[in-house]
Amino acid sequence: MSALKKLSLLLIAISLMLGALGATARPVVASPAGEVTVNCRLWHTVKNGETLTTIAARYETNWRRIAELNGLQSSSDLLPGQKLCIFSTNSNFSPSPVLISQADLSQRVYASSVDEDKYVTLVGKNLYSNTRYNVFLTWMGNRITQAIPVGSVLTDKAGSFTATYKIPKMLVDRFKISIYLTSGVGDSASNWFINATAKGSTGGVGMATPTLSVSEAKKGQVQIKIANLPAKIPFDVYIGKAGSKGIGGVKVGTVKDDDGGGLKATFDIPSSLIDRSKLDIRLENKPLGIAAYSTFDN
Repeated sequence: MSALKKLSLLLIAISLMLGALGATARPVVASPAGEVTVNCRLWHTVKNGETLTTIAARYETNWRRIAELNGLQSSSDLLPGQKLCIFSTNSNFSPSPVLISQADLSQRVYASSVDEDKYVTLVGKNLYSNTRYNVFLTWMGNRITQAIPVGSVLTDKAGSFTATYKIPKMLVDRFKISIYLTSGVGDSASNWFINATAKGSTGGVGMATPTLSVSEAKKGQVQIKIANLPAKIPFDVYIGKAGSKGIGGVKVGTVKDDDGGGLKATFDIPSSLIDRSKLDIRLENKPLGIAAYSTFDN
């Protein structure tokens, strides 16, 4: 057999091998329809064990829509590290938050100051560096799908930002406002704030929560010291039996600090509890779900 013929057969064999590999290997990055690569508004990076159903549930969408956008037939087409388009400009865009635990001290977005019904200054940290995030606001308890876009922000090399946004008219007079951040690389974060003029004590996860301590109790009265009060937010004060945490106790007054921070206050002990040796006193704002209590010797 001539050398030329041997070379031709070798090239044919190599071509067949490459064709077989191309038919069986799946790329890590999906090859979605043209509209997605140009118009995708939110990407998700597939993690080990995820399916189209679990991914769709996270973003409150339909798995069939994700499959259609990315040219997939089923979850068996997914690989860890693969990027999926969740929403395109032709979709009803729905940001999905990563809810932060109350115990997580490294919250990734929070309100550092608020001008009631007008502006909120947001601070981001521990986000992706040099990445643009879309910013959404809505009232607490509203559907994520109805969040209002208020702008976008580009993080610095440390994954941080500080930016001020106008509070939408639809949120005027809303007591608690939710914050959602979403990026084009599948990252998101969330928090909330109190819609009242304040700096520092704006509510939300990671912010300092009110505390109270008993300074003195005598002659049928109790004096308490309160710290970390949000500005202009009223808190009711209750006194109840020891062990009750003040829940279901007698309301003895209301406190509010116009500047935020802390204050001292004195309350009369209810006549129905005056003979008890130990009592609980409770500070609470029920709409915010914030409370603190302390036990004292009567």
